[in-house]
Amino acid sequence: MMKLIDVLVRDLEKFDGWPEGAVECHRFADEAVVDFFDKDGNWPYDCTAKYGLIAIECVSPRVMGEGIASETVTRDQYEAALAASKTEWDGAGHPPAGCKFEYKASSGKWFTATMKYCGESFAIVDMDGSESWVTLDAPMRPIRSEEDKKLDQITQSILDILNDYDFEMVHIRSDQKRIATDIVERITSGMIPHIRIE
Repeated sequence: MMKLIDVLVRDLEKFDGWPEGAVECHRFADEAVVDFFDKDGNWPYDCTAKYGLIAIECVSPRVMGEGIASETVTRDQYEAALAASKTEWDGAGHPPAGCKFEYKASSGKWFTATMKYCGESFAIVDMDGSESWVTLDAPMRPIRSEEDKKLDQITQSILDILNDYDFEMVHIRSDQKRIATDIVERITSGMIPHIRIE
């Protein structure tokens, strides 16, 4: 029999995750429904209407003489269990099943996917709720942070500027100053994202 925390980690993301303002989730052992509560012990929404019988796999019969058993999961417990459940991939080999990653399609565009099955020459992935086949020849990488993406944009913008110059002439001091001035001007005009000069 599953515990409430296991069901929440597995299924709550399907319902937009932990509800804003809730500090705990509670259920009685003999019921398949859950209730969320705020810090004052209240909740203005009908949880049964939203979550249905989410905890059906946790139901156990009431035992005479033992009172009413229940389970409670706090938001902190849920978030810790959710983080521990995430499959990580360091970029070596192929992503393990359950891992989110990015792959580069033949069009050159990067897509986010979740690995479902990885064979010897292809993989089955989940992309936005639909299964797709992906060749293992396609470049793959771990999900990059927002900071990584910003650094890529900055680097590409600077490379675009440098491509405007003839590097056989760059060894001349005046050309180096002109390039540096051009980069600074593009930063101040906002043409190079995520950098400000104060």
